[in-house]
Amino acid sequence: MFGRFCSVLGLLLSMSLLVACGGTSTPSADVGGQPDAVSEGQSDGSSASQSVSGVGQVDCLIAELDVDEELALLLLDPDTLTADEPPEGIDPGQLDETIAALVECAPEVLSDSLADEMGLDSDQAECLIGSGVFAELITMGLSAEDADESEAMELMAGLFGAFAACGVEFDDLSEESSAETSERRMDCADGDLEACDELWLMSPIGSADELFGSTCGDTTTQMFGSCAMSENGPEAQPVFFEPGETGVNLDTGFARDVSYWYELSAAEGQLMTVFVDAEDEGEGFASVETADGEILVFEQQSSTLLLPETGFYYIRVFRVGGDVSAVLSIDISTPIDVIELELEADITTQVNGGIVRGDVGPVYLVGGVAGSVLSLAIESLEDNAVFSVHGPNGVAVGGDSPTEARVPLADSGLYMIIVGSIRGNASYTLSAALE
Repeated sequence: MFGRFCSVLGLLLSMSLLVACGGTSTPSADVGGQPDAVSEGQSDGSSASQSVSGVGQVDCLIAELDVDEELALLLLDPDTLTADEPPEGIDPGQLDETIAALVECAPEVLSDSLADEMGLDSDQAECLIGSGVFAELITMGLSAEDADESEAMELMAGLFGAFAACGVEFDDLSEESSAETSERRMDCADGDLEACDELWLMSPIGSADELFGSTCGDTTTQMFGSCAMSENGPEAQPVFFEPGETGVNLDTGFARDVSYWYELSAAEGQLMTVFVDAEDEGEGFASVETADGEILVFEQQSSTLLLPETGFYYIRVFRVGGDVSAVLSIDISTPIDVIELELEADITTQVNGGIVRGDVGPVYLVGGVAGSVLSLAIESLEDNAVFSVHGPNGVAVGGDSPTEARVPLADSGLYMIIVGSIRGNASYTLSAALE
């Protein structure tokens, strides 16, 4: 187990004990120990009842779980909640019910305590309490000393997913210095897999350092954050299209904070569209990588790419939140033509073209500089020609109109304009200018 990982896990376990005790006292320095306010006077229940029932937890458990005061106090004991095996006379199911009852009966107290402990605002704390990850942390029975590494890593991934969903950057909770991060990155680059895992754990979510650590120092396409535990990472599921088909819809279920990998082959110059249609809107994301580990798309719900080379591509699907059913749609087509447009500043360039029903494209490529604006318009005799615009990262930009757009360029790189027809054959004039 990594030293930094132990300290982080210990901090989170301390917070979970704080939640379990309703925030009436501060956990002791020994993570596995019992808060003083509960340990004193436990034998007759008087002192413990006073310290905990001040916010109604004991009465709450009595009402919610239909137990007596003695059993309610025992259930609130942190040693009970974090024990490998429940004490004699306690059903393991009661522990889950206890956490659920506490969250139900005193969420504002729990969130206030969590906000104070972690320096969060009230919305972030309430979001974390509602996510269920702290209940999971307690009932898994983890401790900083004897946690199983694979279980701990899985739980940490869930915690980081909750942080991201609640707008909490892990960097907010870390005292990691830039020097420590740089040293860890250099060790990772030199092949220290434990350093790669620590770099992934300690870096801000979505940062280049997190990505470098999760790919084991840019040595693998598998972004799983567990380099030292798994030499090869998760296996990718091969994707095949039926004869004559250009796309596939994969009905699947995505567990919270677990990456699912898919592998398929495609040719240079083909268009690939990837879309994750999750049961809960906007909670499924996909990344696309080349066989060499180059990330073409990073965690987007929908993206369209002009593939740069012939070979294998890897799609990583990821979900933050609870388990959910979803459909992963992959479509690969060959455009009739790919044309590079060289635009001069503030000068409108017009190109004429035609498209036959059923064809894809043509595709026009425009090099843009961040901060400029790309103006586009398309005209056709029967008003049936349309276009879509995609940025260097494959994400659609340009607004809702399929016939005109002014696109502020957020990134420098190649922008892709895909022309299509909404009905029949279309002859068109495409006007483009950079401002």
